[in-house]
Order: sequence, then structure tokens, then C-alpha cells
Amino acid sequence: MAGGRPEIIKGSDRTLRVTIRYTNGDPVDLTNKDEITACFKKEDGTSLEVTLTGGAVVKVGNPLLGKIDITLTDTETSLLEASQKANFKVILDEGTTRDIVRFTQQIDIFEGDC
Repeated sequence: MAGGRPEIIKGSDRTLRVTIRYTNGDPVDLTNKDEITACFKKEDGTSLEVTLTGGAVVKVGNPLLGKIDITLTDTETSLLEASQKANFKVILDEGTTRDIVRFTQQIDIFEGDC
């Protein structure tokens, strides 16, 4: 980990463990979230989105603790824009309510070549 941030090497499988918290530091209760979407910036400027219903986002343990695993395949990571201190976001849907959580400068994405 560079600077204590998780790393993604383009072209490799990667699972990120994320705790979603309110600004006061309390974890977000994920119990009734119908959909959770993680969004990352691709090299072409579009978004790579992986979801709970698609199986790439998983609630971990007690949903009251706000923890999720986001799994990206080697094909998906190869599409990401290489960047140190990269941003990503998580969208939480519950019925008609949508919350967007931004993770600023939280991961490093590196080229996978030697």
C-alpha cells in the first residue's frame, strides 16, 4: 500500500474492503439497502460500475457496521484510469432514497506492465 491507501494493479483481480460512514464517523446501516453501486473512472472517461445485485459488491458481516467488499475482475481493473490518490464513489439505494458517498484520494491504481 502506497501512503497507506489500497492499491489496484491494472489487469489483476482485486477486492477492496470499504467501511461507509457518515461525516460524524458513525457507520451507515446497510440493512435495508436495495442496491449498492461502486463507481470508478475508466481510462476513456466513462464509469465502471459494479453492483450488489450483480454480485460484485457484498455486505460484510453485520450490516449495521457499514462494511462492504467491492470485487473487480482483471478485465475490469484493466479498464481503470491509472492514478495515485484516485477517487471513487458508492451509491446507496433504499427504495426511492439515494445517497452518494465519495471516497476522495482513497486508492492508488497502477499500470500492470513490468
